Amino acid sequence: MEDTDKQLYWLRNRLAELEYWRDLERGGMDRAIREVHATERRLLAEPQLGRDIERQGRRSAARGVGRAGCMSRRAELMGRLIDFSRIENDGRLRAALGRIGQEFSRLRFPETMATLMKSSDPHRRRRALVCMAGAGAALEPQCRDMVRLANAVAEQCGYAGYVEAKLSFEGLTGAEVGALFRRWRDRLMPVWREATSDATRRWGSEIPPHDLLYALNTGGRAQEAICRRSACDGVMIRLLERLGAPLEAWPVYISRAKIPFNGACYRVQPGRDVRILLSRALTGYAACFYLFHEFGHAAYYSHCPQGSEMLIDSQLSREIVAEIWTRFLQNAEFLSELTSLDSRRAEAVVAARARYDGCRLLLTIRDSMFTFEVFRDPERPWSDVWSQVTDEWLGQGDPSGAFDIYDMPNPMDTKNYAIAQAVATEWFEEALRRCGGRLSPLLLEAMVARLYHPGNLKDWQDKFTW
Repeated sequence: MEDTDKQLYWLRNRLAELEYWRDLERGGMDRAIREVHATERRLLAEPQLGRDIERQGRRSAARGVGRAGCMSRRAELMGRLIDFSRIENDGRLRAALGRIGQEFSRLRFPETMATLMKSSDPHRRRRALVCMAGAGAALEPQCRDMVRLANAVAEQCGYAGYVEAKLSFEGLTGAEVGALFRRWRDRLMPVWREATSDATRRWGSEIPPHDLLYALNTGGRAQEAICRRSACDGVMIRLLERLGAPLEAWPVYISRAKIPFNGACYRVQPGRDVRILLSRALTGYAACFYLFHEFGHAAYYSHCPQGSEMLIDSQLSREIVAEIWTRFLQNAEFLSELTSLDSRRAEAVVAARARYDGCRLLLTIRDSMFTFEVFRDPERPWSDVWSQVTDEWLGQGDPSGAFDIYDMPNPMDTKNYAIAQAVATEWFEEALRRCGGRLSPLLLEAMVARLYHPGNLKDWQDKFTW
């Protein structure tokens, strides 16, 4: 088991490097990436591995703590990975997801979503909405077949369905996710109602959910002042200095390029070589936000355990630690201290962003619950499911029929972004309170000691609970 764990660690480091060069459009990477994935599948399918895990788990449990406790945790995590890989690596399911991904790219969903959020032309936004509705309806039969197949494969592996299998792999239950989402819905519903009411007053008519993010964008132009007055790299440099760890002390390399996404972080060699790639097209608050988010990933990889893939945190946990870094931009006192904004302007930026983030979180929760529902009952018309969850989670109808299938190429991943936003906010608020409410090395020390160094040795729900 230890050998497999180490091999997985180096394979995924290699994968990160290959993806970095692929995203910079260096040729020949796709074949090498496929070979890495194939090697990982072969490793996890080795029959002896399962027997080793069972034996190691019994031996470590008998000894209890220290190295034995670490080995017991690694055995538990490897067992989870093997169980879920039997579902995720099913040939039929991989082929179905691949076809959906190709259709997703062909239909240009990201570009359509960008039009909905950013175009000042209401007719273009309406056409984008109609395009989404048509594309969703066209892909619904294919997506429904994939959902049925995913559920059938999960059932063959002993789960009630794909939702339960995925959540079990991530150390979650449906009840826990539902409770967290309901708590945040209740907390944010006043923000949603105030935002929709203000937008309705400005627009002169009731605003539909799909137009709200555009309305919030246009209503929050104070956010753009961050990068007009102070380059975002300078904001990050000043933050790191106040946290007692200047940028040159990190094994992190930041570059910008013409890429079709906002940004990414690549753990080429944790602790030694961590790379961030950001889109040159980013401006205003978004440029700062994505720099801070990706640096949050890089900070984790700079301090996480090395040599064991099982002790690298799950994707969900890593999204939470990345989101925590964006919270430095959402504190008016810190923003004023790190930029040339006066306190009044900083408060305006933070207030606009808080409203935007609150509404965006509610929409992400709605989108996540839509995926939950179609996996639990794929036979219902998906436009009906969309209307139901929109009413339940946003408190208003959406008769457009333009349901969001963004989650389908990577089922059940959207929920991680909603959970990350909610948990990051709660953890950062408490960390600030315990560290005296000021920018100081104590904040970074708390993140390193509590979130980075333990890695996956500590369950993520315990890790983010004070």
